[in-house]
Amino acid sequence: MIGDIFGRPGRRAVRECLDEIVRAHGVEFVVANAENAAAGFGLTRDIARELFDLGVDVLTSGCSGPTTTRARIRAAGCASAASATCVSRS
Repeated sequence: MIGDIFGRPGRRAVRECLDEIVRAHGVEFVVANAENAAAGFGLTRDIARELFDLGVDVLTSGCSGPTTTRARIRAAGCASAASATCVSRS
């Protein structure tokens, strides 16, 4: 589980460290909190794709701002976002 990815510095940390952590520890499934991945403004479709491309399997939205967060998840491509608290790459 990756804690709160906050903005560009958080995404850079994922980009620079995730592969090594996954290999070193035999991680099979990566969950990341991405509710602040767009610098405290939720999650965008492009950032969701970026995180999935970096090896994250599931993005969670945390528990703050459920209306905004669900709208952002829906924008990222989750068909069932009205009741979703996470989105996966599949």
